This record gives sequence, structure tokens and C-alpha cells, in this order.
Amino acid sequence: MKIIKFFNLEFFFALIILFVSYTQLRFFSKIGIGELFILIFFLISVFLSIKNRVKILKREFIYLFLVIGYLIYFGLYFSLANYSNTYGIVLFDIFAYILSFLLLTSLLFLNEFDIKKSVNFFIYLLAIFSFLFLIFLPDSIIYYLNSRFRGLSNNPNQLAFTLLFAQFTYLYFYNLCPKTYFILTIIFILGYLTGSDAYFFSSIISYLLLIFNNLLSISKINIVLKIFVTISLSLIIILIFLTFYDFNTLSDYWTVYDEDNTRYSLYLNGIKSWLSSNETLIFGNGVGRFSGVSFSFNFREAHNSYIDVLNNFGIVGFLLIFVPIFYRFIESYFSKDNILFTLILSLLIYIFFHMVVRQPYFWILWYLVIFNKREKL
Repeated sequence: MKIIKFFNLEFFFALIILFVSYTQLRFFSKIGIGELFILIFFLISVFLSIKNRVKILKREFIYLFLVIGYLIYFGLYFSLANYSNTYGIVLFDIFAYILSFLLLTSLLFLNEFDIKKSVNFFIYLLAIFSFLFLIFLPDSIIYYLNSRFRGLSNNPNQLAFTLLFAQFTYLYFYNLCPKTYFILTIIFILGYLTGSDAYFFSSIISYLLLIFNNLLSISKINIVLKIFVTISLSLIIILIFLTFYDFNTLSDYWTVYDEDNTRYSLYLNGIKSWLSSNETLIFGNGVGRFSGVSFSFNFREAHNSYIDVLNNFGIVGFLLIFVPIFYRFIESYFSKDNILFTLILSLLIYIFFHMVVRQPYFWILWYLVIFNKREKL
């Protein structure tokens, strides 16, 4: 009793979301310190909810159970029924969705839990550890192919999404001020070192849009015009950035970074596998990788969350996951919550380039966007 009272749950939660990104420290391919911490956090939350007789938020829990329950049941059913040779991948992916469900359920159990304080702890831990890695760890560990910073993640794209999560959550809870700009600058520098084009593009657009919202907050300029100007300036900045690499055209840049249009092929073949039958159109193929470079069903992801979700869970799963996000995105526009609008926009852009729905970071953001009513600062 006294131990749990003394134990700082907010700091523990910060450690969870930090260690989840350190995939090089996993004991097995999908299980590491972060995953074990999630299980412990869930057990503590259950104990405290029973002890304090906490009334769980029924509507939120029912919808969460419906979404994750659908993903686990239908994802497991269709994948094992049709693709039994991917048994190992299926179990690991299902385990990832179960962990996310336990993590979000814990937040629903802990009504008085201060996630804002956890975000603050997490940002400082992430920055401190990242710079310590840069100073003390050998390049062979913290760099991917000796060029892209990955920290203790297995690949730089994992770290890039962690940093997107960091800037999203910090801006979600904290007002724009010199301290915020300083922290966002540190996050952006680390994100730039990962070499993630998805992070760079989504961050440039979101940061510029925030700056325009700040500078033009007094005026009555429509936010759509602000977005248009922001995207235009973002493209100009990106094109200027490309000149440092001596690429003649944007198509040269795309070919180099897309590995001869691999991404396009993965998108196309991912859509083909989703549309392979009426059943897969509605319910998906189940959990697994169903795209490919040369043809569909070649054990590759599309590296696009929208296409991969359609592939795994069909239209039903797509609607359950993304419609609430789209709704909040539109609602934030009409309520003139420019920060939330910008944050969701950056997330929607980023996940177009990567499959992130298995990651706890995505579900925490999903939870904040849908269940946690943000106070306009």
C-alpha cells in the first residue's frame, strides 16, 4: 500500500513510453523492458481502481473494447484461416494490439492520472538520453547504415515516430512560449538526424502552420488560406533543402529515397491485396503483411497506415480507427482549436508514409484525440 502510494505513476508511465521505443533492448523480437512495464502498469491500475472503487468511463471503455476487440478477433481469425504460414507474425502483432489495449484501459481506470505530467517527464528523459547516446555510444549502435540516427531503436523510422509523438503531446498540453519553442527545436534536431522524410515533411508543415496561426491570430484570415500558404512555403523550404544534395529535380530525390519507386509499388500492391475479394474489402485479410514490391501477398507492408489498415481489417476496421480522428480533425477546425487541428494534420501526414497502428504511441495519440478533451490554451 505505502509502496504504491510512494510510487510515482506519472514518472513510471514516462519510462514506459520511453523504453517502448528502445527496441534494441528487447529480450525477444517483440518483448522488452517497455512491454513488461506496460503489464506492470496495467496490474497497478487494476489494483488501484478496485481499492479506490473507481468508476470506469463506460462509454470510452465500450468503444475501446469494440475497436481493439474487432482488431484482435477478426485479425486473428482471417489471418490464421487463410495464411497459417505467417503464424509467428500474427501472434506478435496480436500481442502488440493487446498491449496497447491494456495501456489505454489503464488510463481509463486511473481517472485522476496526470498524463500531462508524464509527457513532461518523458520529453526530458528522451532529450537527455538521446544526447547521451550521441556522446557516449558507438556509431554502429546509434546510427542506421552509419548515416541515420536511431538511438536504441532498431531503425530510425521508429525513433522518428517517437519524436513526432513527443512534439504532438507536448504541444497538446503546453502553451506556446519560449520554453516550448526551445523544446520543439531540440525535438526537431533529433528528428532531422533520423533522416525520416515523413517526419521532416509533417513537422515542417505543422511548425509553419503554428507560426502563421500565432502571427496572424489577430486577423480573420481563414485557416484554409493559412494551410495553403504553409504548404506552399513548406514545399519551397524542402526544395531548397534538396539543393544541398545536388539533386536536379524532385523526381530524382523521390527515386533515391524511395529506392526506385519501391514505395509506389508497395502502395499499389497493398491496394490490390485489399481488393482481392468482397470479404477482404469489408473485413480485410487479417493481421500480417500482404503487399510486395513486385506483386501483392509478398509478405511486405505497404508502409502506409491507411492502406495497411484496410489490408488487415477492411473497411470496418478503417472506419473504427480513423473516423473518430477525422471527426475531431474537422471539429477542431470549426471550434478554431488551431493547435489541435495542426497536430492531427501532422499525424495524418506522417502515417501516410509508415504503418504505425501496431505501436502504443499511435494508440496514446488516438486516446488523447478521441477521449481526452483538450483545453484550449
